[in-house]
Amino acid sequence: MREIKTPRNVKYALKPKLKKDIKTQRFHKVLTGEKNNKEMDREMKKQVFKWSVFPLVIIILVGAYPTYRVISKTSTDYQVTQELKNNGFYEEVDSKEVLFQSKTGRYVVEIKFKDEPQHTYNYEVIGGDILTIIYDSNNGSVTPGENTKYYLK
Repeated sequence: MREIKTPRNVKYALKPKLKKDIKTQRFHKVLTGEKNNKEMDREMKKQVFKWSVFPLVIIILVGAYPTYRVISKTSTDYQVTQELKNNGFYEEVDSKEVLFQSKTGRYVVEIKFKDEPQHTYNYEVIGGDILTIIYDSNNGSVTPGENTKYYLK
């Protein structure tokens, strides 16, 4: 590091070009006692801030995904239940289960109705619309028709 004397006898250090030089200068200042207490406190605060924010960010990122899954599950269940109530189908529900489909990454409400035990209705919310898929007892897809009356349009 070069020092330049100005007419007022004030010393200015030229800025080092490499980050390694900057770290070496800081370390040298701390060892030789050239840094005053304020500078050391400022450096210490920067380090403490870095190491206190980093775990907080990690905790937020780790907690965000499970929270999203719970909210998505609840939202899907609520929307399907409301649509069934609006169409007057909710009273006929025999069993209801909310399942996660790993292929699509969405939740599906699987419902069996009292008067159609041979059919399983899967309701899935996609972009605010409800998709209905009907399966028979052999897990074959059924086309909505006269013998499937709980189809949501």
